[in-house]
Amino acid sequence: MAGVMYTLKEHRLEPKTLRLVHSRVAEEPRYVLVHAVKGAKEFLRVLPPLVLYDADGGETQEMKRIYNK
Repeated sequence: MAGVMYTLKEHRLEPKTLRLVHSRVAEEPRYVLVHAVKGAKEFLRVLPPLVLYDADGGETQEMKRIYNK
């Protein structure tokens, strides 16, 4: 993640929103979602993690909403 932030800043893209993506609650995050704005002032908002699957292996309610299920 540090490399992503460094590269964004190197290209004058300021990270504004960050969200970690977990396959399941108890697992380490696998991905990071970043929204950046060119030439913006420094301010980073960290959103709650996005969890893809519940304990039973089914999609979480949020994932169902994302995919309109």
